[in-house]
Parts: sequence; structure tokens; C-alpha cells
Amino acid sequence: SDGQVLTSTGAGSPPAFEDAGGGAWTFLNRQAVSGVANIDFDSAQGVDLSTYEIYMFTWQEMTLAGDGNINFRLSDDNGSSFYTSGYAYAFHHIDEDGTEANAGATSENTMYITQGNFGSSTHSQGMLYWYTTPSSTNTQSNIRGDVNWIDLAGDTARSAGTAGRTSAPDSGGYDGLRFHSNNGGNLTGTVTMYGLKKS
Repeated sequence: SDGQVLTSTGAGSPPAFEDAGGGAWTFLNRQAVSGVANIDFDSAQGVDLSTYEIYMFTWQEMTLAGDGNINFRLSDDNGSSFYTSGYAYAFHHIDEDGTEANAGATSENTMYITQGNFGSSTHSQGMLYWYTTPSSTNTQSNIRGDVNWIDLAGDTARSAGTAGRTSAPDSGGYDGLRFHSNNGGNLTGTVTMYGLKKS
């Protein structure tokens, strides 16, 4: 059964599909996209951001048309509109030659995931990203991400981490998330979403 696991029901009894116990990641959604402006996770994709306490997104072979950065925004009206203010973040990256850089903002129109001209067609990315308790009513949300990308043309690698927060939604909780670029470039790759219950 969708969202359940095969579980032993005891000696001499056949196994049965049951709800998974807490403390395990559950697959929720996967989007393989090519040349799209936005990647949305909301009710239109069958995503319910009120079920789990922590959500994680993994990116595979993500590229961006034209140099830029990959960011995200949040919605509290199921993706009809997305907040363009109230994001704050701290960002750090290190290149394979040991060069380091830091960036941050206390009030931004989007949440940065990558910085430093990621994403031309000669770059590839594998990324792990998680987003905690988005459906909490009238509270800020905490974000943490770890990113690695490679310049396939120059055979150089960069590793980065970002931590941030969002302001509280105007009402209710956040129920939609959009990945996008800061330069309008189209995204290509695969994003997979998981949810985690604590109990």
C-alpha cells in the first residue's frame, strides 16, 4: 500500500502492510525536470506540508541555464503566490584549492541555496537540503542545506553550507515551496522529497 511498509504480524501469521513507525524518512515526491523556470512542491503535486515535522530534498545532476544561483520561496496559499520578503540566511563555501567565502543577509526577497555563479550548463550539482516544520502556525521556519557542485569544464569542485530562517506567514502555516533561479534561467535535474516523523 502507498506510504506503508510490509510488517511481520507474528509467528504463523502472514505479514501485513502497516503505517511506518516514527524516525524513518518516507518518500513523498520526485520531479525530474528539463528547462523549467520553477520547481514547485504543493498540493498540485500531491504534497501535504502538514503531515511531517521535517522535510528533506535531494538534488541530482542539477544544472541551471546561465550562471546564477538556485534559491527558494515559500507560500501559505498552496502555491498561488510566494513570499518575496522576510528571508534571512548565512552562507559559507570552500573551493578545492582552499579558497573560502562567506555571505549573509538579514532581510532578503528569497532564500539562497547556492552562491558564486553556480549553474551554467557546464556545472552539475548533488545537494541535500532539509526544511523543518513548515506547517507550524504563525512561526518562523528553520532551514539548513549542504551543497556540492562541480565545474565539469574546469574539473573544480566547491562545497557549501547555508543556514537560514523565514519570517512567520501572515496566517496559518506554510504549505508550498518553490525552487527557482535568481537570473530567470531554466532548471534541469531531479529533485526528490522525503518526510520525517519523530514518533
